[in-house]
Amino acid sequence: PVLPRQALGGRVYTKRTTVTDLLRRHRFALVEFRRVHVLPLSAGGPARAIWATSCALERVPGLNLVATSFELVARTET
Repeated sequence: PVLPRQALGGRVYTKRTTVTDLLRRHRFALVEFRRVHVLPLSAGGPARAIWATSCALERVPGLNLVATSFELVARTET
């Protein structure tokens, strides 16, 4: 899959390379990557139960591919 050109300043990136290319261009190195929030947290209902269930589902291999958010940890390259 390719992201829309307009959203990326005319450049075309695949989803796999977008994050690492953008970080490298600005002198950052990706240290950690996680897929989070398998369940939409704004779905309504008891927030604590939804959060706990979503956290548990994030750890299921393959199921976390439907996560709604990503968490990235990067450090500056020297």
